[in-house]
Amino acid sequence: MKKKQQPEKTYSIQITANQIALIRGLAMFASEWYIKHDVTRSITEDGTVEWDTLYVCMGCHKGSLESVAAIPHEKGCIVPECEQEFWKLNEQFQQVEEQERQAADAKTRP
Repeated sequence: MKKKQQPEKTYSIQITANQIALIRGLAMFASEWYIKHDVTRSITEDGTVEWDTLYVCMGCHKGSLESVAAIPHEKGCIVPECEQEFWKLNEQFQQVEEQERQAADAKTRP
């Protein structure tokens, strides 16, 4: 039996600048807390030891030697979902902040 796709609900809320700062801070804290930067050693074919930075997601325990963005998170991992939702919110915050700047500039111009 197929589930019908429900349309996503949209809400309109009032939010203060302090609340926006709090949400941004929580998102930064979550991304830094959930991603562990570690150091690992590897031995090359010629026998030399190389030190590499290892990035590990503490949500799904997947890692990458390349970068944080290269971590192949498991499906349902909270970290990429949190980041995706935060960037959607942050885009809206930036639009509102830009509108406020433009309105303030319009008031100061003769």
